[in-house]
Amino acid sequence: MIRINLLPPELRKRRRIPILDMTLIYLVFAIILLIFILNFITAQQKNKIKSLDQQIAETKAEIAHYQEIINLVKDIEAVRQKISSRVSVIEELEKRRFYWVDRLTRLAQALPDYVWLSGVYDEKEKVSLKGSSFSIKSIATFMIQILKGKVFDELSLSFIRESQSEVGKTYYFEMFTKATPPQVAAQPQPKPEEQKKESGVLGKIQKQIADTAQIRKEAAGLK
Repeated sequence: MIRINLLPPELRKRRRIPILDMTLIYLVFAIILLIFILNFITAQQKNKIKSLDQQIAETKAEIAHYQEIINLVKDIEAVRQKISSRVSVIEELEKRRFYWVDRLTRLAQALPDYVWLSGVYDEKEKVSLKGSSFSIKSIATFMIQILKGKVFDELSLSFIRESQSEVGKTYYFEMFTKATPPQVAAQPQPKPEEQKKESGVLGKIQKQIADTAQIRKEAAGLK
């Protein structure tokens, strides 16, 4: 049997939407909103990536533009280091040159009569003096004047060898000292203590010559 509702529309019963249908609508709306948010975030990230790529490209372009200048600066720095090294060597040689000019000048001033130097040898930490003389006393005087004039801070005698020549006896000697910078000082006047020191040095030299002669005699006897 067909029923006809004759009530006016405002009095009619409204049809309720099931709860399941409302949940589905909310879910669809949430998914759409989430997709929109994700698309928005993705678009922002793409814009940032594009901006960073542009900055990287600009930086690479600047590096390529200034690479020639960078290489030039490196070459200049290498040349500067080489020049600095050479200047250091030249300065060291210049110091040594003045050092030896001063040393040899004062060594010549300390050289007494009848003493001749045959060589001055600079062996890094050691300086050797070789020469000859007709007098042992002159050799002793030479050593005293070297120490007194502060040509060297200390001086040691390596040997004295006696040799017979046409002009008479000749004494060949060798001295050595540490290669330390000379100290410029005024030469003091001779004192009695220094004369005693000279006599002591002369006595040591004479004793060394006597010992050498004795050794030679013993060696000749063994032959």
